[in-house]
Amino acid sequence: MKKLIVLSLCLGLGVAARGHAQEQATTQQAPSKLPALADIEAWITDNLPPQVDEKHRSRVIDVETQEIAFQGCTATFTDTYAKYKNSNRPPNKRAVTTTVIDLTKLTPDSVVVFQGDPAIQFRSERGMTSKARDWIISSGALLRHETEPDQMVEDDEQPDLFGYYVPDADMATRTVHAWHDAIQSCTAKAAPKNLY
Repeated sequence: MKKLIVLSLCLGLGVAARGHAQEQATTQQAPSKLPALADIEAWITDNLPPQVDEKHRSRVIDVETQEIAFQGCTATFTDTYAKYKNSNRPPNKRAVTTTVIDLTKLTPDSVVVFQGDPAIQFRSERGMTSKARDWIISSGALLRHETEPDQMVEDDEQPDLFGYYVPDADMATRTVHAWHDAIQSCTAKAAPKNLY
């Protein structure tokens, strides 16, 4: 804006308008430079809370730890639950859910701030897979009054939604912006050499 005012004072309104139009065209042709993908992913990793805070914990599902690891354009979330389906779980057995998100199959609008809570929500019909591992106590073990579960179950699915909590609304907005940049970096196609 200051540049436009200086130009209009020095060169007159007609030249300033032409210069501003050329400046807009240049801005539209040159996309903004994104940070390196590794830097974006490091920021997301560093700002993922290690666990869900007390006010967002549920009586049925209690996320004890949440972690994220990146390998290129693949993000792997690992959530460990202290309570999940079975509230009287022995303390040394945890339910673990691993969700793998392929950023090349998402668009920036696939990741949004979840309304009502400071949380990030992913929406995708083809970019996520989830694997759950949980220990269950069989009816036979209950009748025998065993304290250790005697069977582990696994479940694979492709959820349409996935999300995680962040500390506050400001961090939710910043984190969504980082995810948008990461997705844009992963989905950008290089221009063919013979294009220009």
